[in-house]
Amino acid sequence: MKTIFLITLLSFIEMSAYTQSCKFNYDKVDPFTNEREQRIVFAPAFNQYFSMAFYHKGGDYRIESNVNMPGKQEFEIPAGSKLDIKLGNGKLLSLENAGKVTPAAYVGSDQVMTNYSMSYTITKEQYKEIAENGIALMRTWLHEKQYYDHEYKKAEMEKTKTGAACIMAN
Repeated sequence: MKTIFLITLLSFIEMSAYTQSCKFNYDKVDPFTNEREQRIVFAPAFNQYFSMAFYHKGGDYRIESNVNMPGKQEFEIPAGSKLDIKLGNGKLLSLENAGKVTPAAYVGSDQVMTNYSMSYTITKEQYKEIAENGIALMRTWLHEKQYYDHEYKKAEMEKTKTGAACIMAN
C-alpha cells in the first residue's frame, strides 16, 4: 500500500512540475459548457511545411497535424486515415483521423500552397506514453501511399514530453 501511495505521489509531483512550464497557445473555458479547451502547438523552426498540436477539451483528447504542400492540391483525406507515431522508446502508436479533410489553398512566400489540417483521436493513456517517452518520428498519411514524415530532434522530443504532460494535467 505504501508503494502505491509513493508512486502516486511521485507522479503527481512530476505532473505539477510540468504544469509550471506549460505554455498553451490556446486556453479558454467555454461559457456555455464550462469545459476548458486547451491547445499546445509545435511548429519546428525553419519548417514551413509542418506543425502539430496537442489538444484537449472535456473528455476529448486529440493530436492535430497540419501539412502544407507546394501547389494547389485537389485531393481530400478520408476519415480514418492514419497518423503513425514512433515514441522515444521505439514503441509505435497508430491514430485515426477523426473526419474527412478538404484542402485549403493559400498564397505564401510567393507561391500557392495547400494546407491539410487533420485531427486524430488519442487516449489519455497514449498521451501518458508520449509524456514518458516523447515523440521521435511522426508520419502523417495523406493520399494513397503519400505521407509526410517529421523526425523530432532531442530538444523537440523533450518539448513533446512536456506538452503531453501539460495536456494530461489539466
